[in-house]
Amino acid sequence: MKRFKIIVCATVLSMIMSIPACAGQWFSDGYGWKWINDNGTVSANTWQWIDGNYDGIAECYCFNPQGYCLLNTITPDGYMVNASGAWMVNGVVQMQQTFPVQNQVVNNVVAPVNVLELEPVDEYDFFNSSSQKTTQGQEWLGVGCLFSMSFNSKSHVEYYIGDQYTTLTFTYAPRSEMSAKYNGLLKVYGDNNALLWKSDTINYKTSAQNVSVNITGHQYIKFTLDSSRSGDVLLKDVLVQ
Repeated sequence: MKRFKIIVCATVLSMIMSIPACAGQWFSDGYGWKWINDNGTVSANTWQWIDGNYDGIAECYCFNPQGYCLLNTITPDGYMVNASGAWMVNGVVQMQQTFPVQNQVVNNVVAPVNVLELEPVDEYDFFNSSSQKTTQGQEWLGVGCLFSMSFNSKSHVEYYIGDQYTTLTFTYAPRSEMSAKYNGLLKVYGDNNALLWKSDTINYKTSAQNVSVNITGHQYIKFTLDSSRSGDVLLKDVLVQ
C-alpha cells in the first residue's frame, strides 16, 4: 500500500510539472491566500506551478478545495510546503524555469516586472519582508516597507526601470501596531523629481488602497513617505508594465 501511494504521488507530481505557470495574481481575503488565474478562476483542490513575481522561475503550490494555499505544513498527499506555500524536498524549494520575462515584449506589450525584486539605486529607512500584517489584520506576503523612526523623517526607495513602461500599479496600507497619532503621505516621483502621484493622509485607520500611476517616459521611480510621527507603510504587488 505504501509503495502504491508513492507511485500515485509521483504520478500526480509528474502531471503538475507538465502544467506551465500562468499569469495571474495572489489575493488575500484575511483568511488565507488564493491564486487568481488570468481567466478569473481561482485555483482549488490542485497543485500548480506559479511564477508569482514574474522572474521566470516558478514554484509549486498546493491549494485546498476552498482555494486557499497551504502554508508551512504537509499536504494531504504527503509533501512539505514552506511558510510561503512553496513545495520543498529535503528543505530545498523546488523550482521550474518558465521563461525570461523581464523586458520581454510580446505583441508590442512589455511583460510586467515586480519592482520589489529589483535592486534599489537609492534607499533610506526601507526594507523588504517576506510577510507583514496591516492594521486591518491582513497578512501580506512579499512586501516592501517604508518606515520612519523619528519626527519629520522622509524614508524613500528608488529604482531604475528603463523607459519602456507606461503604468505602475501597487497596493499600500499601514503596517500593524501603527501609532494612533501617526500621519503620513506616500508619494511617487519620476525622473528629475517629477511628482507623479501622492496619497491622501495615511493613519492607522487607512484601509488597503490600490493605485495606478502613469509613468510613461520615466526611467526612474521613487517612493517616499513623509511622516510627522513614527510609523510604517507597506507596499505590495508593485508592478511596472
